[in-house]
Amino acid sequence: SWVAQKFPGRKLPLLWLIVLPLGSQTLRYSNAWASELTLFQWGVQSVPRSTKAHQKLGEVYLSAGDYGNAIRSLKQALEFAPENEWAAITLAEVRQAVARVYQEVDPNDLSQEPADPEVIYLLGQIRNERGDRAGAEAFWETTIRVDPQHAGAWANLGAARLAAEDTVVAFGYLREAVALDTEFASAWFALARIYLGWGEKSDAAVALRKFIDSAAGRYPSQVKWAEETLNGLRFETR
Repeated sequence: SWVAQKFPGRKLPLLWLIVLPLGSQTLRYSNAWASELTLFQWGVQSVPRSTKAHQKLGEVYLSAGDYGNAIRSLKQALEFAPENEWAAITLAEVRQAVARVYQEVDPNDLSQEPADPEVIYLLGQIRNERGDRAGAEAFWETTIRVDPQHAGAWANLGAARLAAEDTVVAFGYLREAVALDTEFASAWFALARIYLGWGEKSDAAVALRKFIDSAAGRYPSQVKWAEETLNGLRFETR
């Protein structure tokens, strides 16, 4: 390099020891501006807990039609800041786009389905809200085949089986959900209901406490019921 030729066999001057790293950082920063996608990917890497960076990255993914990554980025934005209204609005736009693009997909025909597990999972939610429980479960089962670590699909399958009074199968799905995500509040709530129905009070108390701790301000009426039920169980065991 020019520097090596200029100072053969000598240590670099202090100035170059400062300038060279700065130049490298400037190059990385300049590359980040090559496109909106690389810019906000760089922003997320630089400030991993920035709800704004995740939100903007989600918007870029949505514009590119990359719905799976859009969902992941926007969920991350809302996890860091549940009050981020723009992230919630953009997530709703992703939902509308997925419903429009994949409205004719047959959940039992794997050749037609999108490959991204987040999109498949969302299609299950859409079908469930339309009253198509069988279609919803088919999409969630496919989600698990594509991504066995998808806690949401396990939890939704558990809730669906519980609603159908298939308690034993529901229990297995729900246990898998909380094993993958120990803070999955709704899964703990469903498990508490199962334990109570089986008369397993100590396990019910644990599930109720897990639900209350992981609810984090959500589900106020269910939290109130859980606290009252938990207090009743404590009274019974005295």
